[in-house]
Amino acid sequence: MTSQSQSHTGDKTRVLSGKESKFSNAPATPAGSKWVLMNDMDTSEDGPMLCLPKGSAKSDEKSSTTGLAGSSEASFFALPVVVRGMKFTKGKGKSLGGDNLPPNINLVPQLTRTYRFINTSASLQSATVASIIGSLGVFGTVVNSTAVGIASSFKINHLKIWPPAGGSAAVEWASTEGYTKDEIKDESIPTGITVSRSMIFRPPKLSLASFWTNDTLTSSNAIFKLLCTVGSIVDFNVSFTFVGAFGSIGIPVLSAAVGNMYYLALDTAHTYVPVNLPTTF
Repeated sequence: MTSQSQSHTGDKTRVLSGKESKFSNAPATPAGSKWVLMNDMDTSEDGPMLCLPKGSAKSDEKSSTTGLAGSSEASFFALPVVVRGMKFTKGKGKSLGGDNLPPNINLVPQLTRTYRFINTSASLQSATVASIIGSLGVFGTVVNSTAVGIASSFKINHLKIWPPAGGSAAVEWASTEGYTKDEIKDESIPTGITVSRSMIFRPPKLSLASFWTNDTLTSSNAIFKLLCTVGSIVDFNVSFTFVGAFGSIGIPVLSAAVGNMYYLALDTAHTYVPVNLPTTF
């Protein structure tokens, strides 16, 4: 590319003929006109500037459409040059470039989902590390024997429970220190009213459920216990990671085909079963 030095209003410029310009999206100009790429990197805050011929220096400075045919006394107006995929750095001696190194990111995929279950028993039931991982999804690995969970760790956000009219719901949160609040919520419905509201239970501070949990904690450890009226709907909102640095656990099942995916019950007694999803036990 042919270039030469030219002084214009105190700026350093490089003059490029239109036919030699590498800007493929630049508008065509009549023969004899020139493109000017400003190279004053110390004074331009927006990076390199593309200067287009404006016409005769004696013409109206506010007009950008007159005198496009080049002349020896051309004046210019500047347009910023957008370089796709690049960024400008501020300071003296500005340069073009991207990130020097790839940023640090968590490579393990993470999801936050709500799983829905329906209760089939009025007795107190435990949700353990193994049963919770099983409820998030498993694949059969040994015929009618073992399934392996897709999740390696989880953190419970909340439980939302809709008991039948006149029903109740209670959640007991497990804690290694015993610093948890005893809580039972009741929804008493007057006769003739059939619509009930949901009850929301959130893990209290210092409970096991308030932390991220993985299978290094004994899989039979109870994270919480549920006591709900039969027919209660339970929405289980949980964040979890797919298998990464931690492995998943094998869960014994009585019926499973190799490669098939199942969603297991939330509790160990299989009374809080998933709604309209393939399941086994």
